[in-house]
Parts: sequence; C-alpha cells; structure tokens
Amino acid sequence: MRMRKTFFLAGTCVLLAAGLTLADGEAVHFNVPLDNLGTPEPGTGVAIVTIAEGDAKVEMQGLQALPHESAIGQRIRGYAAWLVNSEDALSKLNMGFLFPDGDGVARLRFSASGSKKANLSAQNFNVVVITLETELDARSQPSGAPIAAGHIPGTPAAVTR
Repeated sequence: MRMRKTFFLAGTCVLLAAGLTLADGEAVHFNVPLDNLGTPEPGTGVAIVTIAEGDAKVEMQGLQALPHESAIGQRIRGYAAWLVNSEDALSKLNMGFLFPDGDGVARLRFSASGSKKANLSAQNFNVVVITLETELDARSQPSGAPIAAGHIPGTPAAVTR
C-alpha cells in the first residue's frame, strides 16, 4: 500500500511538472488590425503577434512604391514596423523594414528568439506601429512619422500623450 502511494505521488508530481512546462511554453497569438492614422500616407493591414515566443508577422496593403513624389517623400527610404510600449515612450522594438512590391503589398516576418527581448510579454508592448523611415538602420527610435497603428488585444490600453 505504501509503495502504491509513493508511485501515485511520484506520478502526480511528474504530470504536474509536465503540465506547468506546457503552460509556460504556450504562445498567445493576436491578430492586430492596423489602421491608417489619418496621414496622407496610405497603409492598412494586419499584424499577427505571438507574445510569448517573440514572433510577429506584418502584412501591409496600399503602401506607396518608393520614392515618393514630394521633397520630403524623396527622403523616405522605406517603412518600419515597431512594437511599442505606449506607457514608456522609450520602449520600442524595431521588428524590421517593409518594402512594398509592385502591388503595394509589403510583408515582414520578425523573430526575437535568442535575444533578451524574446519574451515580448515581459516588455509590456501593447501597440504595433508602422512608420516612414528616412534612414534604414536598426536604431531604437523611428526616423519618421507613424502612418498606421493597432492596439494588441489583451494588453494594457494604449496611452497617447
């Protein structure tokens, strides 16, 4: 009887540990509709953000092919996708650059695996933002104005100041 209780207890511990491991590894996926922010630049689309695993896919539609016609527009080199913590204006993560094809559709696949920001939920990112970029580098701040954005469901409400 004592041996049976020991096996039962050991089995319960193994199942509990396995369950906790699976729960920790579960990713949470969000579809984030991206809307134009009322700027003259076009751009709508969707970002599929996987919070726990540090992955994101962005698809934008209606982006202008480069270069733009205006003097300022001719300085634009591309578009960048960002994860932003709107509570902390300095907390931004550049996911990469979007370059439209001939039909104005641009796609981006981003993965933060292996970096200190791999667990995106720890960063409290709550907004996906698309910006115009005049410089194409991996700086931590955008070089141009936001043209489209969307709030990530299930995260704290976006704050604008």
